[in-house]
Amino acid sequence: GAYDLGQKINVRSNFNRLACWTPSSVTDSSGRVSIEIKLPDNLTRYRVWALATNDKQYGFGEMSLTVQLPIMIRPSLPRFLNYGDTAYFSVILQNQTDLSLQLHTGLKATNAKLLTAQANRPAFGYSIVLPPNKRAAITFPIETVHAGTARFQFIVNTPRNKASPSLGDAIEI
Repeated sequence: GAYDLGQKINVRSNFNRLACWTPSSVTDSSGRVSIEIKLPDNLTRYRVWALATNDKQYGFGEMSLTVQLPIMIRPSLPRFLNYGDTAYFSVILQNQTDLSLQLHTGLKATNAKLLTAQANRPAFGYSIVLPPNKRAAITFPIETVHAGTARFQFIVNTPRNKASPSLGDAIEI
């Protein structure tokens, strides 16, 4: 299948560590309550705690919830850079499927220059084959351009084909 440049991939950008805080809710007659939440974009394990009380008794429950995607991007970036610094941005790509996947991955930068063989490109990428349930590190060399805030968008996806749906992940920091 061909690489679909027009494919829509949701960019993860909400990384709030607190997924939900509900200070009070009313249970039904059997002591149950249902709370609908929209999880942040973190790919992580959340701990869920519930505490219930009435005039005569109390109860406590705990569970965990893991959020993941079939293909995941985990960036490993420096916390800050100064004007003119050169750095290597590492990104771990993780294939959570039972299939070997052809992956297209790229980086788009603003207020930073991608150090590639072709100068003045706003984006740069790689294609790799990632075996099932494996991960690989991809490195993007960059140089800061101006003082101020730089933005980076990492994206990974599979080629679109008739045999399987296209998978992807994108993160902006």
